[in-house]
Amino acid sequence: MTIVTGIALLLIFGWLFVFLADILRPTSLDGMRLRKGFSTTSTGISFAISPALLRNIVIALVAVLIVHELVHGLFYWLFSSRRLKFGFQGLFPYAAASISVYFPRKQFITIGLAPLVLLTAVSLLLLVIVPIALVPLFFFFVASNAPGAAGDFIIAIQLMSSSSDNLMEDNNAGLIIYGPKRNRKAA
Repeated sequence: MTIVTGIALLLIFGWLFVFLADILRPTSLDGMRLRKGFSTTSTGISFAISPALLRNIVIALVAVLIVHELVHGLFYWLFSSRRLKFGFQGLFPYAAASISVYFPRKQFITIGLAPLVLLTAVSLLLLVIVPIALVPLFFFFVASNAPGAAGDFIIAIQLMSSSSDNLMEDNNAGLIIYGPKRNRKAA
């Protein structure tokens, strides 16, 4: 499910960026020359990536991994004012709230979707003012942030149908959802 959502988000946000870049700065993506990388041979279609294009992809991927988690961390801190945990799980960075910090559903959905919404919006705003040479970098940044937010997006969708009284705790074991105490009689 996460992979399918990630691919869908990649296509949607990649298309959105190209569409808006074409409106705001019509020639800004010409330097990427993606169409020139494709060639047809007798055995099929091949694709060659230029060193500059590969460099932009790698820089964008590294930047988005770090900035995405920093935005999660910023929103954890804004809603809790508590110390955060940053670290790595394998090669991937993560941000988490301190143990025993509980967030209402709306706040947790905001924390989850903040990198997708905020980084896309900021990248689109910067598209208008950055030098043309940096536009492909922003394209790959937005395009790689979207599938990276697939898990956050799925969790947000699932939480939308849960009770607004639920509290979420993000800890080392993952996300724990606490429901309201109702209909409990004292013994």
